[in-house]
Amino acid sequence: MRVFETVLNTDKDWGITELATAVGLSKHQIFRHLHTLCDDGFLQQDEHTGRFSIGLRSYHMLQSISSKEWLVQAARREMIRLRDQSGKTVTLTKPIPGPKALVLHVEPGPNPLQYALYPGAILDAHASAHGKIALAFQNEIDLDHVFRQKLTKYTNLTVINQKQLREEIASVYHRGWAVAPGETALGMNALAVPIIAKGVFRGSIGYFGPNDVVPAIPFPGDIKALQEASARIAEWG
Repeated sequence: MRVFETVLNTDKDWGITELATAVGLSKHQIFRHLHTLCDDGFLQQDEHTGRFSIGLRSYHMLQSISSKEWLVQAARREMIRLRDQSGKTVTLTKPIPGPKALVLHVEPGPNPLQYALYPGAILDAHASAHGKIALAFQNEIDLDHVFRQKLTKYTNLTVINQKQLREEIASVYHRGWAVAPGETALGMNALAVPIIAKGVFRGSIGYFGPNDVVPAIPFPGDIKALQEASARIAEWG
């Protein structure tokens, strides 16, 4: 648990020697603990650097207390207002290592037929609107590293071509919003905008639904509503 807590409480990745020193264990002892934690998904090891960071299972575990973070508290009222005004499902995410986007909160639309998207869901950056926002606005992301990874092609519309992805991410940055029609699931789309508080990218807010509700070419009013909500949320940060 000391090993897990040490990694959890910092933003950096850890090498075996420095982590052993930090927790007061030998390299042999900590090696076994690290690989047990990786095997169970609580930590992950970068295949290129060999360094360790928090794994996806930890985010699933920790999402049960995510409602206590300022971002959810700040966004919830705005999300309800957006849902009531638009009739659309509203989603809130934050970036996590991978890079990926973790769904923090969902306000389902009033339609009795709802599509599955739930707090704790993890979205691949290259195939989701929220993920593309993270790629565009999270300064420390190394796109070369992202594109060295194997990108999953979920549907025939999923973009995995490096040149095309780079161009799209640049476009997302300049226009301030992202979509991903049919890229994770055919017939579904999301529209997302960044939440930037005090100059720091904190997450994204967006609409989610079928293509006829959240079209590939978004309604200008939807973009404006999300951007105005994002600005009000950012005032809390």
